Amino acid sequence: MMLKKISLTNFASFYGEHTFQFEAGINFIEGPGASGKTNLAGALGFAVFGRWERHFTRYRCPRAALVNHVHREESENPFCEVNTDLEHARARIKHEIKAFHTSLGV
Repeated sequence: MMLKKISLTNFASFYGEHTFQFEAGINFIEGPGASGKTNLAGALGFAVFGRWERHFTRYRCPRAALVNHVHREESENPFCEVNTDLEHARARIKHEIKAFHTSLGV
């Protein structure tokens, strides 16, 4: 199975909409500290497993942290969304997960 694309809306440090495309083979993600590399990996885990474990440890962050803090302050109905586009040898799978701030127990 191959990840073709992941789109984030108001997820963690990603305010607004952001889309990342991947090619066959090895893809590298690089950037300065605090630029969202770990949050991008966390978004994939959130989409696939329905949870986000921050910094790849057993510590699970509060679910409210999934919604971007600026969006939480600006919106009456804050939400985050992660969409993935996966490709398998025989099928293409699109997965969408959406979380509303009010449903996160905050």
